[in-house]
Amino acid sequence: MQRIIFAIILAAATSGGYRYVAAQAGAAPREPFKLGTFERGGRPLIGVVLRDTQVVDLAEANAAFERRNAAGAKVRTPADMNELIERYDTDLKARLYAIVNDVAGAQPTPQYVYAMKDLKALPPVRPQVILNAGGNYEEHAQGIAQEQRGRAAPRPRRRRPRSPHPGSGSASRAIPGARTPICS
Repeated sequence: MQRIIFAIILAAATSGGYRYVAAQAGAAPREPFKLGTFERGGRPLIGVVLRDTQVVDLAEANAAFERRNAAGAKVRTPADMNELIERYDTDLKARLYAIVNDVAGAQPTPQYVYAMKDLKALPPVRPQVILNAGGNYEEHAQGIAQEQRGRAAPRPRRRRPRSPHPGSGSASRAIPGARTPICS
């Protein structure tokens, strides 16, 4: 009888510890999730989207998770989505799964979970360099076409009438901007 009681106590103690170890080891999350970049109160945040209606602030959720699990490994929250992508397989995947499992079963909903409608969605990744290759394409194409039309039909050169007596008494005229008069 003592062995049975001991086995039940051991099983109960192990199951609670197993959930903690499974969460740390990156066991599959209780529900599917998405990741995104959002803005709340003028501050950008990386969010874990649950059920397409709730957004978990990753930085706040990670801090709360580490406070509750002081013995667990510390994981630095990524500064942006680029860093999350770079570090996902090395140390963030397991922590994301643990946070999703924590929030999915939490009652009441933690204060770092927001309604999707209350946040502004931002582009998930912000590039370092933005090139605007096609921004003025239409104007550029029109300018090229106009320039080519101008070249296709060269302007005829206007010739000045020559003096009836070349070399004798030719008139001179001043060209604006020229330093000396040019004889014709």
